[in-house]
Amino acid sequence: MGCNFYFDPSPNEESKSKSKCDEGMCDGISCSKDCHKLAARWIHIGKSSSGWFFSVHTYPQTELQSQKLAPIKSWEDWKDLFESHKNGQIYDEYRCKITMEEMIATVEDRRRPDVLSVGDCDSYMLKQFASGELIYDKKTNLICTTTDKKLYDHACDAIGAGPWCCFSGRDFSWLLSSCNKIHLMEWYEELDLSHFLKNTESKYIQLKILFVFCFHLNKSLLLV
Repeated sequence: MGCNFYFDPSPNEESKSKSKCDEGMCDGISCSKDCHKLAARWIHIGKSSSGWFFSVHTYPQTELQSQKLAPIKSWEDWKDLFESHKNGQIYDEYRCKITMEEMIATVEDRRRPDVLSVGDCDSYMLKQFASGELIYDKKTNLICTTTDKKLYDHACDAIGAGPWCCFSGRDFSWLLSSCNKIHLMEWYEELDLSHFLKNTESKYIQLKILFVFCFHLNKSLLLV
């Protein structure tokens, strides 16, 4: 399971007002304009995935220039931003409000209670460990990716001082975010689904990939 987190540096009355999204009734259609309006202002902090380091989304260039914010190159920069924007608000992907303390704990105080065993991994993941694409952290029993982009296309940019790693570039949160469903068609055009299926030997994982893909594609088509 995973959950994305966002930061609104300057929430206004519009973002605080109740909507279908707040009541858990966002259908991606009737309130899609409101969703996208808010999403345009929200900054993706990163994603928490069970069993993995927290994926911190960084903006090292001029990505945040339109919001008059300095580049974010590390998790420490994120904490500085939270401190300098006390009136800002953190949300999870379900638009539930998160305190700064809760957000910091989500990133820094994470660990898996039991040791990862061979039985917890499918054959493809075992190959990734063997090749060095994935790294197992014995202190936290969590997984992170390598920083070697020549070795692994989805490698992180940097591994933090704690259980988090940093990724820059295109927003990787959209698939699970109701505010970004509309971008699925753009993603679909670029996706080589056969690559995922060919490199995933586990039938369970293959079915899961297809289910998630078809579910979100169906919702996205409703918006066209």
